Amino acid sequence: MDVALPAARHTWLQGGLALDPAVWRAPTGDGVRFVAAVAPLDAQGQPGPPVIVLDRTANPRARTEERDWLPVEADLSPWAGQTVRLTLRTLPSG
Repeated sequence: MDVALPAARHTWLQGGLALDPAVWRAPTGDGVRFVAAVAPLDAQGQPGPPVIVLDRTANPRARTEERDWLPVEADLSPWAGQTVRLTLRTLPSG
């Protein structure tokens, strides 16, 4: 998604990550990675190289302390005043 970030302000991506409780009892699995990347857009609206601002692994099957919402945040202030493409992905762990 493309987002216009306000100029001269501290801007944060904040959220909570979780996995379906059904995976807590799965016989196998090593969790997932939640990744957020920011790519500034040029004057033609084309994204530049993405920068990973959040990379969090969660494995509630193996780590009972992760059987809840996991708060996360990433500082987007380096791109203040720019329009960026924000990409959120869930990937296999490892």
